[in-house]
Amino acid sequence: MKKSLSFTGLIASFLFAASGLETATAELPSLGVQPWFGYYAIFANKRIQFAMASAGKISILPVPEKGPALAENFRIPIEIFLEQVQAGGTATPMSIVPESLNSSQPASDKLEKAVIHGKTSGDVSFELVLEQVHGIISISGHVLDSGTLPKNSIRLGARMIVPFYYRQEKPLEGKEEKAFQKKIANDHLELKTVDGKHKKQLFAAEVDASSKSFNEPAISEVKFEVPSVYGTRKIEIVAAPTTSITFKNEKTQLWKGFTMTWVTDPIKDPEGKARLTIEGK
Repeated sequence: MKKSLSFTGLIASFLFAASGLETATAELPSLGVQPWFGYYAIFANKRIQFAMASAGKISILPVPEKGPALAENFRIPIEIFLEQVQAGGTATPMSIVPESLNSSQPASDKLEKAVIHGKTSGDVSFELVLEQVHGIISISGHVLDSGTLPKNSIRLGARMIVPFYYRQEKPLEGKEEKAFQKKIANDHLELKTVDGKHKKQLFAAEVDASSKSFNEPAISEVKFEVPSVYGTRKIEIVAAPTTSITFKNEKTQLWKGFTMTWVTDPIKDPEGKARLTIEGK
């Protein structure tokens, strides 16, 4: 009998800014050779591939230790955003102007450090820094000129949108359902909180990742262990001190999709030295 279960992977189409932006041509330099035609910054080793297109789109793609390479639709998008935090704690998204993105550094398929400048539609200018040292990729940034807004009210962040789901052409029952549950039984996240405690979250378990109880104490480290897709390969994401990672999901199980958001703190870190690091293991 032909199986009705197939893995669709991760979306590859995403926006650079936090709120909807129309497609536009950025001014970032671009590599002119395959397979990186149209890309600005690339880092690839035997564990992970990090890519930033000249249009500003960023993504990571795990590289399995064995077997064929993952298809492009398995890329995990990383959305860079700015937002203004109001006195009551409410955050208002700020639209990044794609064509404002620019860098004095040439495009490279061997990323070491890239400094990118850009502006929002409200004429707030910012700096984004991508860096790679010994296979560890870091993201950081801060506001350069806040215009008429208080500088310490604007923060930069990165959002990983993980629609990590399995498409089912029809509801699974009986043996097919048991086979599916067995397949994803070991897929999970290893989470570390700022107080040094660890917890394991199974993809198949029901959870409200948007809840206060899930996100407190604040999460400082996340490790993806997804043997049904990555085999023995893992992805580790670490938030620098003064920053943290929060989760959100709309479904009851993580394999149906979730979002991880990292934000800087302009008051504690006005120079934007705090980093979000990503490493393939």
